[in-house]
Amino acid sequence: MKLLAIVFQDFKLLSFSIRDNLSNKICEAPDDQERIISCLDKAGFGNDLAKLNNGII
Repeated sequence: MKLLAIVFQDFKLLSFSIRDNLSNKICEAPDDQERIISCLDKAGFGNDLAKLNNGII
């Protein structure tokens, strides 16, 4: 299955951490960091995530 989404670059829309923004949608447990990181890697964000000082926090 292929999905398409449009993401506007509005900083007010996603003013929380990466973990907080994603954990509400993809995780049953909000601190499931392994699953969040896995999803980001599958989305092609793994290299950029490694460059972030605070990671997903």
